Amino acid sequence: DVAVYKLDNKDEVWVAASDTLVCFGREVRLTATNHEEYSWYSLANPYDTLGRGAVFSVSLEETTTFIVKARTCNTYMASDTITIHVYETELYELGNDTILCGEEFLHYNLPSYYLNTSWSDGKKEHTNEFQAEGEFWYAANDQYGCYHSDTVVVQKIIPLPVLELGKDLYTCAPIN
Repeated sequence: DVAVYKLDNKDEVWVAASDTLVCFGREVRLTATNHEEYSWYSLANPYDTLGRGAVFSVSLEETTTFIVKARTCNTYMASDTITIHVYETELYELGNDTILCGEEFLHYNLPSYYLNTSWSDGKKEHTNEFQAEGEFWYAANDQYGCYHSDTVVVQKIIPLPVLELGKDLYTCAPIN
């Protein structure tokens, strides 16, 4: 998708965005044309220059509004804003690396909006269980096409101790 926005001024400055709705962490490329110099800022911090030049790329973790300021050789300044929205989907985490005891197992249930799921053991379902040592992962796309994955390592399985309490004792009288 390419969205084109006209900056509202007499010199027709154009800003093109590689996309205006993106996945968390995805790079967006903004391009401005018809002027000689450009500076990019975020609306949240308009005094901190994020980039200079006609092309500006940034990876986003939240919805952000950018300001582009353009200057011609006659020092005419033009500016406008463009907002890039970030889909709000959460990463399903498999948890910290772990150790299992005895017959314990790890059980996972991926969100229903995950599509095209695959697990390290080849399964394609939303649920899975692991009861072995090793590295286990999933990969999936959500309803927006955003990629999600995580990995957990089962470092070892500790067997449950065997308890021996000795011979069984039967008695009919109280023991003093």
